[in-house]
Amino acid sequence: MTVGVVLSHPFHVGLGTDFRLLNQVYPLTKFGIKLKVISQFGPGPTRETDGVQYHCLNGFPSLYEEAYRVSRYLLNQPVLARQTLRSSHYLDWSIGSFAKKLERFLSRENIDVLLAVHQLAAGACSRIRPNLRPPVIADIHGIWAEEMVDSGYLAPGSKQADVAFKFEEKCLRGVDMILVVSNELGYRLSMKYSIASQRFVVIDPCIAPRVAEPKRSQMRSKVVCPATSTHREGLELLLRGMAIVQRDFPQSQLFLTRKGDTLSKMQRLAKELRVHPEYFYFPDISRFYAFLQNCDIGVVTSSRDMTRLVSYPAKLYDYLAVGLPIVANDIGGWSRIIRDAEAGILTDSTPEALAGGISTLMRDPARAFELGNNGLEYLRSKLRPQERLETLLKVLTTVDYV
Repeated sequence: MTVGVVLSHPFHVGLGTDFRLLNQVYPLTKFGIKLKVISQFGPGPTRETDGVQYHCLNGFPSLYEEAYRVSRYLLNQPVLARQTLRSSHYLDWSIGSFAKKLERFLSRENIDVLLAVHQLAAGACSRIRPNLRPPVIADIHGIWAEEMVDSGYLAPGSKQADVAFKFEEKCLRGVDMILVVSNELGYRLSMKYSIASQRFVVIDPCIAPRVAEPKRSQMRSKVVCPATSTHREGLELLLRGMAIVQRDFPQSQLFLTRKGDTLSKMQRLAKELRVHPEYFYFPDISRFYAFLQNCDIGVVTSSRDMTRLVSYPAKLYDYLAVGLPIVANDIGGWSRIIRDAEAGILTDSTPEALAGGISTLMRDPARAFELGNNGLEYLRSKLRPQERLETLLKVLTTVDYV
């Protein structure tokens, strides 16, 4: 069986998406599935290996990556976003251009099912589906239109917000099945866009354990948050919290990724607070998890927006997989995993409270080890990541046209 994995954006833009592919899609090859990764951009970490091939739809992928960056900039500036989305013309043009190239490619290929990652790819696949008829499964990690409103880029109830919601609805209603990262996200999309609940399948970002036991350390000083810098990630809370932590623990270090739409804003804030993050990024997944194992405390900060409540963060599962104790502001939704697993400390959404949670683990390495070990055991015994691969395999091999 051959699956066409159609990408909406370049690698390294959304870290959660990268690791969804590397941890949950590429491993399908061990079941005999052949993957053809199809994109308008460069291959990123994709390598030509047994069962995985990469196909670029454009002769000049670097130019399309630059055009993507410009497009993303337009849609992440309130004034420009509101001007661009006065009508659906720009979004329709983007989908149409993508769909034409995709249709030409697929007409020469023998692909059994399409896995469209994110809304743009889902829209392009939906448009060509009546002509080529491969079943289409969308892999959706959040509600794009709602995030545009929650982030302040579009005004609630505005004409532009209506354009965004209608565009997203059209992208999703044209596919045969929709994978989502949580029950809450599936329910929200079902209600918002009147899509039958039977068309949703939940596959959260759960991954297999990466260590036999957590790191033992007498000094807990390395704090990590591998988040793309966006509104929903709540990195301002983390930076303000770390400014407090470093007064009592001047040797503490904060590790962040140098990526995201709000990165410049966060860098200015860090400078103002005299917090000096060390930046990292490892496209190679083995190097990433080796780095994560050597950190001491994993932090998840988040806004309380609806789209964040229903979109489970991949980094949470990364922390469980390496036995890192977790500190997070309690927003509900995915926070219950930390509580149920007894894998960390949940705080309210103030810098003082977050700093208190981090400082507690720095003062008590034994408790930090215990929480990390609890998370690792919860991953093994309760979450059972192998079942995610089996569920995805079943969806791919049994999906039919709606």
